[in-house]
Amino acid sequence: LGEQDGGLVAFDAATGAERWRGGSGTWIPREASAGYAAAMDPEADIVDVATGEVVAMGRFPVDPVVSDEFVAWVDATGETVSYDGNAALPGESGDGAGIAEAIDGEYIWIQGEGVLAVDRTGQARTETLPGSFVDARDGAVATVEEDGTVHLFRAG
Repeated sequence: LGEQDGGLVAFDAATGAERWRGGSGTWIPREASAGYAAAMDPEADIVDVATGEVVAMGRFPVDPVVSDEFVAWVDATGETVSYDGNAALPGESGDGAGIAEAIDGEYIWIQGEGVLAVDRTGQARTETLPGSFVDARDGAVATVEEDGTVHLFRAG
């Protein structure tokens, strides 16, 4: 995905051929996967990567995170919100201090006062982990504390 001549454009990774072109204005892909992309135009749109169709619109107060299955973000009230091709699914309200960092399977990893895994309803799936989010893959998450201490946790 990229911006060309004021539109969001998808190119075939193998051939470089243009697959589709959509929108106008200043498109900035914020995050993308094989299923969805979140882009600014200057409002926020969720785009179906296969077709280029804008499937949801609105404002994301902070960057959303994207997987092949769904898009998630934490709104200004701390509520975890997810979108999977149906209406956005609001979750539980938190303390308003978190930022969605990544999606790993069904876990949405949130950075706040520590790192927390929530499910698509915003329900906590782990205890709050120490440090700052580094990466999450295959049910494991890495965090690092200010003193350089690195932690590796397995969710579940």
